Amino acid sequence: MPHDRRRPVTSETNGKCVVLDAPPQIIIGLLESLRAELLRHVQEGAESILLNCKATTYVDSPGLSMLVRVRAAAMERGAVFALSHPTPALLEQLELTCLTGLLHPDHDGPDCTR
Repeated sequence: MPHDRRRPVTSETNGKCVVLDAPPQIIIGLLESLRAELLRHVQEGAESILLNCKATTYVDSPGLSMLVRVRAAAMERGAVFALSHPTPALLEQLELTCLTGLLHPDHDGPDCTR
């Protein structure tokens, strides 16, 4: 059965680091499942959560708000949340909304390979 690209796929690369593959668009109709998955990992004690955005080309305003809120929830628990591998279109959107430094601070995200 093929993977539904609207839902995130989780692969743990290290016990405390989680990488999720984001859907092509992070839009209002898909936010609840993505938000729930991200917050589940925050609540389970992940130290680093990366949202791999290599296929994501658009995030609507509610989606950007959700990402900022997930980052805040992660920070409250001492965790790191960041976007990794944003497409040029997504990176431009982050730059236009002044969220690059907040959601994609080092342009690589936390190192989950250690």
